[in-house]
Amino acid sequence: MTVVWALSGAVAGLLAGVVGRGLVHRLAVPGGAPDRGCPRCGGPVGWTSRCCGRVLGPRLELVTAAVVASAAVRFAGRPEVVAFAFLGVLGVVLALIDVAVERLPDRLTLPAYPVLVALLAAAGDWAALGRAGLGCLALGGAYLVLGLARPGGLGPGDVKLAGVLGLALGWLGWPELVVGGALAFVLLGLTSAVLLAARRITLRDALAFGPFMLVGALVAIAL
Repeated sequence: MTVVWALSGAVAGLLAGVVGRGLVHRLAVPGGAPDRGCPRCGGPVGWTSRCCGRVLGPRLELVTAAVVASAAVRFAGRPEVVAFAFLGVLGVVLALIDVAVERLPDRLTLPAYPVLVALLAAAGDWAALGRAGLGCLALGGAYLVLGLARPGGLGPGDVKLAGVLGLALGWLGWPELVVGGALAFVLLGLTSAVLLAARRITLRDALAFGPFMLVGALVAIAL
């Protein structure tokens, strides 16, 4: 049965990755800039990221398939599997955009709140849903305080993403929320130390924090 869930998740992830590739191509632009069009004809790029007979954007289908498959195995047979699969797809898209242009678009993070709440509510566990709401406030509030205490350290996009991750981690439990939130800073510190030692970055360079938040949450969820 686990194999069936893994294969089903992989297929769903491949299909979602096609849409995700189009989102990354269009939205990986500086804040305030228009969506990226086709580099050849300048026209708009559709949901499947095809234009002028070729596929545009990064090839992320396999990554999305792996993430959704892991969510399908982790929550096999449980109604919240759809919510965490959605979060996995969103996470891949946001991570790639943040790495490319160091921003987390509101067009993705803000709609994620009602979508994730609706998907979790459909699971029918009202106690877990209430805890998810508190987790959203706790993690989002903590990031907001950190962002205000150190301007320039955390961006508004990081704070908004923290609330989304707080919903998912809070649904699972308080230990998952604490571990997922703390892992982001641990992973950032370790990666920075390695890159500094390799002289790939300097102390003045800043790394996009969104991917570390997402990987930390993914690890907490998987465990």
